[in-house]
Amino acid sequence: MSNELNFVFVKIKKLSQNKVTYMIDISKDLERYFIKREFSLGYNIPVSKKTELLLIPAVSIILPLALIKRKRIKVSLLDENFYLNTLRLSELLHDMYPLIPSDVKLQPGRMVHTRIRGQNVGLFYSGGLDSTLLLYSHRDEKPYLFTIWGTDIPLQERRTWFNTQMLTLKACQKLRCRGNIFIRFENPLNMKMLTEDFRTELRGNSWWEGVQAGVTLPSLIAPVADSLNLRTVYIASDIPSKFKIPWSNVREVYEVISFADVKVVCDDYNLTRMEKARRLREIYSANIALRLELRSCTTILKKLGKLNCNHCEKCVRTILELWLAGIDPNEAGFEVNFFRLTTNLGE
Repeated sequence: MSNELNFVFVKIKKLSQNKVTYMIDISKDLERYFIKREFSLGYNIPVSKKTELLLIPAVSIILPLALIKRKRIKVSLLDENFYLNTLRLSELLHDMYPLIPSDVKLQPGRMVHTRIRGQNVGLFYSGGLDSTLLLYSHRDEKPYLFTIWGTDIPLQERRTWFNTQMLTLKACQKLRCRGNIFIRFENPLNMKMLTEDFRTELRGNSWWEGVQAGVTLPSLIAPVADSLNLRTVYIASDIPSKFKIPWSNVREVYEVISFADVKVVCDDYNLTRMEKARRLREIYSANIALRLELRSCTTILKKLGKLNCNHCEKCVRTILELWLAGIDPNEAGFEVNFFRLTTNLGE
């Protein structure tokens, strides 16, 4: 453990063909916010050999906490574009949350002006309403589909992950995308403790949705960006930009997390969920053969073996949005008894 209380050291402990293992060196006052200090990222394809790209996800995981606790982050090597964008990011987070300092202290030993000059595009696809509409919007570009295990699907939930993989493989084949990229994300942070300790700074938001997700998710593709020859990566927005709500899963945060010459693009930022559902109905109506089922559930389905429980808040909200848009939820991956639904609404 470092004796320098003002520093967090981030390094690569081990690198294999498809996996990067990181080690962080933290001061004692930060230990409560970590489940572990060694964590990994795994992929179903070979990762880059460029250290300046490999270190980006680890830095993004540490960055919000280091910013709020006024710690300096030290790494051996880092992509120059990503470094410059972290300066913009710290100002943006400060605008959202005035109690968070506006000056990030990131100290790479050396910076590299990385260039990939790629031709391909990628797209974050979870199977939800937002990412499904995003996929339809960009299917002609034949994107790689990035699906993450370890965010909304915990790593211990193998069955749910398997079902999600089957859903995304089917979507890739049906829409003739370039391929599926599966990411195993081992999150070292103690989200419960972070949410409890920084509730005031985050204005009541949880740590993951409030400040971490928008910073970390786009960075997870950095270790394979050159392997896939990427130039652009699309990601869906949670909340339209017209609603000035402090939240990390928004265009303003996502598009700052660019690196090398790869751009992160969030081009659905002006659409509400209801507007997305209506656009999905138009697509469903135009081509029945291209219909995709949705995975919106936030409940872990250990025994059911289904993608959606049909009862949690996220399921019910999505079911109602589809129904109001003119889509039968039963044709979109849900199981709904309409008589029971209308009866409950009447009550």
